[in-house]
Amino acid sequence: MSTPLRAITFDLWNTLIVSPEEVEAARVEARLEALTNALGEIGWPVERERLLRAYLICGEQHARVQARGQDIAAEVHVGLLLAALEPDGVGAITYEQHARIVEAYGRAALVAPPVLVDGAAMVLASCRQRGLRLGLISNTSRTSGRVLRQIMRNLEIYDAFNALIFSDEVGLAKPNPAIFARALAALGVGAAEAMHVGDDEILDSMGARGSGMRVILVSDVQPTALAPKEQWIQRLADLPQMLDQTSLSAT
Repeated sequence: MSTPLRAITFDLWNTLIVSPEEVEAARVEARLEALTNALGEIGWPVERERLLRAYLICGEQHARVQARGQDIAAEVHVGLLLAALEPDGVGAITYEQHARIVEAYGRAALVAPPVLVDGAAMVLASCRQRGLRLGLISNTSRTSGRVLRQIMRNLEIYDAFNALIFSDEVGLAKPNPAIFARALAALGVGAAEAMHVGDDEILDSMGARGSGMRVILVSDVQPTALAPKEQWIQRLADLPQMLDQTSLSAT
């Protein structure tokens, strides 16, 4: 008999929230505009093409950090952007100036915010009604955990969670099993008592299985093969039915 389920952790992007292509594009433009204004205010006028080049460079550098299962704080991420601009004449700045640039960098996700995946609020409510503890495990990119918390509040899902783990705040990134262990510790459950729900076969499924958790993969297309402890649903809204069918509800 399987160990009763006591907790579920969720991925955030493309599992609970999603950004249509036009919103993604608007977010990039909002971020570049905010950065241009913030840099201009401290006496560093930067042409858009120069800024975009640095923007892409810091994104590539950040991706390499996450590929190692690690992450960096939002302040360091912005530091990569400024370092990429330095060869073009950007020099030293004060702590307060750096903080203003970090704020401008993060605000773009509030200007062009993601939306809830269909059924997300219902699924979270259903899990809570079953007595399950809920956690969030999210790799952050250009949007910090601090800003993502505000987005979750705006979408009215923040209060559904008992623990929130953002990669930029803990220095770890999926699929590193250590970030899943952080969530389990925060929830006060063992790996055998928990399940992770996410959309990525590497970041979510492989990472959660590596920590000993059960996994539900949410994907339009059924995987060619399911690993041990792994199940598949086509839509997030199918999760409550899956829990009923597999008798994994908390006791």
